[in-house]
Amino acid sequence: MAGGLGRQGWYLETYGRNLAKFAPGERRETVRYRLQPAERGGEPDQDTRDAYREMGWTYVCSTVAGRGISGVKTEFHIWRCETPPCRSW
Repeated sequence: MAGGLGRQGWYLETYGRNLAKFAPGERRETVRYRLQPAERGGEPDQDTRDAYREMGWTYVCSTVAGRGISGVKTEFHIWRCETPPCRSW
């Protein structure tokens, strides 16, 4: 869904438990998002940011910790790629 909004010029800016905030920008045909499990919470370290940047990804935000169906606390870092092809692990 978030990638489809990029075609309309809207990009994910923040993501909370019950609310996602989008900001206006340039319309793009291809926008992809990637979730990376966050081990410690907070933002990704500089080495991780550099590795993702080299593959064409930009850090967007991190999710707020929530509890999944299993009751386990989960958090994610969210990355965006606007220029295909983006490399991944």
